[in-house]
Amino acid sequence: APSINNHPSILKSRNDAIKEYENDFRAALVQHQLDTKALLKEAADLDLVMVPVEKITEARLRNVKFLQIANRKLRQLGAARCEANRDVIECLSMAEDVTFSIP
Repeated sequence: APSINNHPSILKSRNDAIKEYENDFRAALVQHQLDTKALLKEAADLDLVMVPVEKITEARLRNVKFLQIANRKLRQLGAARCEANRDVIECLSMAEDVTFSIP
């Protein structure tokens, strides 16, 4: 007997859900880049040599939460972007590295 999980409408809705959660994951990374860029500008405007630790920590905690939520939903569908929380944090760190390297 064919599996109900292989029914075309179920596969389509699963694929749609994966796309939605992947978009959520990417959006959280982009948001972190935007937050980091804003914090860098704010620090520069105040003639600070670096972003205050408490400000970047706040942005990291907020954005990693959204990455973890999206990744957990992807994991439930068998399509996780990251296998462990440290991998989610590494994704966030790479987004920061990209932002720091933009002139």
